[in-house]
Amino acid sequence: LYISFNASSQQLAPSWNEAFVNLALQDKLSDFLLPLQESGIDLGIHYLGIYYRTDWHLYHYLQKNQMGNTSFYHDYYNAFVQGRYGLLHTNSFGLEGGAETNFNALLNFQLAFSWGRSVIINNPVYSIQLLNNAFPLESGNLHLQNLPASSSPAIVLVTGINAQLSNSLRLGFTTQIGWNRYMELDYYRRAFLWEKKYKKQYSEGKEYPLNQLPNGLFGNLFCNKNFQFKTARFQHRIKLFLQVNNIFNTIIPLFAYEQSRYDYKTFDQLKFAPKYLYGLPRNGSIQLIYQFN
Repeated sequence: LYISFNASSQQLAPSWNEAFVNLALQDKLSDFLLPLQESGIDLGIHYLGIYYRTDWHLYHYLQKNQMGNTSFYHDYYNAFVQGRYGLLHTNSFGLEGGAETNFNALLNFQLAFSWGRSVIINNPVYSIQLLNNAFPLESGNLHLQNLPASSSPAIVLVTGINAQLSNSLRLGFTTQIGWNRYMELDYYRRAFLWEKKYKKQYSEGKEYPLNQLPNGLFGNLFCNKNFQFKTARFQHRIKLFLQVNNIFNTIIPLFAYEQSRYDYKTFDQLKFAPKYLYGLPRNGSIQLIYQFN
């Protein structure tokens, strides 16, 4: 058993290619080009035994002065535009780890768990220009403080069990469940310029809801069987691999995002609804390999 501790801090050169060209932000240009700052700590507990081993980490990371850009069609200006944002700060913390044990020579059990939260901790600056000639259209701040900075599940639990029933037969079953997943957010519709109109589509006096994805439980089952026999001239080997995926037939979005295009004229939430990518329903595969020599 031992304990580890790591602390890190670094500064990366700013991306000069991402500099704002909007004249309205000239007073913030030097701030926007601040170096990307990354710092964090990691506390780990490790144990390695004969029949049992485990590894757990408690972490906290802070990133400052992040930037990004995208191009999209803006319905209010009736034109293709380029949006840029910078000075975005995120804070991430959580616990993750796993354990593995052998109950006997035939049975192996594995467990992995993670809990974490990654949030935006400020309201970054942004600007929008025409795509063809960089003519400035709007600038200001994005109302992103306390919004999730990641679309990964906040809680993930994975279990696995493998049984070596004989020299030629192996069975395995794994499960995975995730809680509290958010889709990828479109930052620009949350600009202060549009914030009040955007919120009016929801109940008065309430924050607009985040698009949270449903939780889901997945399970996979596999079987590996080997056969061998002899004939007068040859030694024959047959390998059979059978796998069944998503045995619980869970149909949920694996990935989802808010479109970059949005109805900035009437603020209809369904006109450009979020996009979803769904996983496959219950499915399976069979692999058969024959060898002889």
